[in-house]
Amino acid sequence: MPAVKDFIRDHAAEYQNLKITYTNGAPPRLFMHDGSGETVETFDVMHWKSKDIIQDFLAEHGIS
Repeated sequence: MPAVKDFIRDHAAEYQNLKITYTNGAPPRLFMHDGSGETVETFDVMHWKSKDIIQDFLAEHGIS
């Protein structure tokens, strides 16, 4: 999970459409929402190995 922590600390502020919500005891997940705010996909990111993987994933999905 260090990659997720590093990404949040170093890069999350660069993404306008990214909202970070902390929930005690919950594993890190990425929720993709549609234009009306409904969750359309959920990704378990606990085992993503680097913050570069997270950045690449966001770029591939058009999140800037």
